[in-house]
Amino acid sequence: IRRIAVLALTSIFLVACGGGGGGSDSGGGGPSSVTISGKATYERVPFSSNVNLGLSYANTSAQPIREAVVELIRSGGSTLATTTTDDNGNYSLTAPANTSVFVRVQAQSRRTATPARNIRVLNNTNGNALYVLDGAVFNSGTTNQTKNLFAASGWGGTNYTSIRSAAPFAILDTMLSAARFVVDNGNATLDLPGLDVFWSPQNNSSAGDVTLGQIESTLFTTDGPAPGIYVLGDENVDTDEYDQHVLAHEFQHFLEYSISRSESPGGPHSPNDRLDLRVAFSEGFANAFSAMVLNDPLYSDSLGSQQSRRFSFSMESNATSPAGWYNEASIQSVTWDLFDAAVDGADSIALGYKPLYEALTGRFRTGPALTSVYPFVIDLKGRAGAPVAAIDALVTSQSIHVTDEWGTNETNDGSVQQALPLYARLTLNGGVKSVCGTTLVGTYNKIGNRSFLRFSITAARAVTVRAQYTSTGSTVPFAPDPDPVIVLYNN
Repeated sequence: IRRIAVLALTSIFLVACGGGGGGSDSGGGGPSSVTISGKATYERVPFSSNVNLGLSYANTSAQPIREAVVELIRSGGSTLATTTTDDNGNYSLTAPANTSVFVRVQAQSRRTATPARNIRVLNNTNGNALYVLDGAVFNSGTTNQTKNLFAASGWGGTNYTSIRSAAPFAILDTMLSAARFVVDNGNATLDLPGLDVFWSPQNNSSAGDVTLGQIESTLFTTDGPAPGIYVLGDENVDTDEYDQHVLAHEFQHFLEYSISRSESPGGPHSPNDRLDLRVAFSEGFANAFSAMVLNDPLYSDSLGSQQSRRFSFSMESNATSPAGWYNEASIQSVTWDLFDAAVDGADSIALGYKPLYEALTGRFRTGPALTSVYPFVIDLKGRAGAPVAAIDALVTSQSIHVTDEWGTNETNDGSVQQALPLYARLTLNGGVKSVCGTTLVGTYNKIGNRSFLRFSITAARAVTVRAQYTSTGSTVPFAPDPDPVIVLYNN
């Protein structure tokens, strides 16, 4: 995540630039330098106004490439000048007169001053090369020139017929919006670690070799030689470069890892699954975060032929089944309602983002309990002036009962009796504690797949924890696991 070494830049696609003439030799009395300026834009494909439909290519519009690195490059080699586009996509560079040059805009937002960030969009199927947009070669001449750059979507009417130049810049723009949202609303002096985002038209939902595009899903990962966010690009199946909620959701997972904390094991999930408490909070909050960044409670994901279908759900919907700490839909409902100003149902709160950010980077991060809705809500309720009664009412409306960070008094087991208590207590030298796991509602990351236990010691000492199988309490005659996995956490 923190790698910021400069890659050998590869021109992934070329676009002819508009504006400005080629210039000519001026003789010995001409200026030694000229100004090359212009505007960099990309095509964004929005969602249809019909909430049942996916992307609307008919409503594609040109958007500025914001805060991106721009280079003036001598034809055949070296970089002569570097700058950054402004929020309107404008740039300005000083060039030596009468020199053969071209302008390049990178799919990279690099800011070294606080709040610092370095976000890059790379091609995982082309050696992790940085995406760039190159203008045509021209002579700088003796007068100032305008050179605009435009990244087209590549859409030909019924399918993509040319290089999808706009995609990396659309991804970069959403990541920049998410980063700015956190800084503007959470912490104005936050220096984010570097973030690499990997996209390719070959990226598909198969699992395997990411260098072949087999990324499984749009996801954030810390595994492998190239950690970061991987984005689907498989035309007519699932593309996510224009799906801003999906991208902002993954940015929140990056935040969890880099400035907060997450013990989520990840894995497949969907609304109304009964999930491990860590997975439910991680996914539910990421859904709500995407709505906060975009100021749009309708989460949308395009898919299918011509990207014409849409999977969507609204943060404003409080209807979840079954509601509880294990349901990401319950978590997204609670966390969105804590944030937004709308009053509906049990929601009479408008905290904004800052208290949520401070909770995620406070005791939620440093405390002893695993990451879940319980330490998050306890942190919020413990803040000076917090509307405790209103927070309790909102959380309880989703059948979640928060009295401490351990969920000690939780009574909602999601109809899975092995799910409670959330943490069984171990007493040192105090005998045997029986716990029982289950795959009743699924495997790997569902409730009951893992059992949580806790104990306290007052001073450093050696402690032995032993797990031993017994058939007592089993509802079916399971065979013992000869090698149970035990993970020890401390804050």
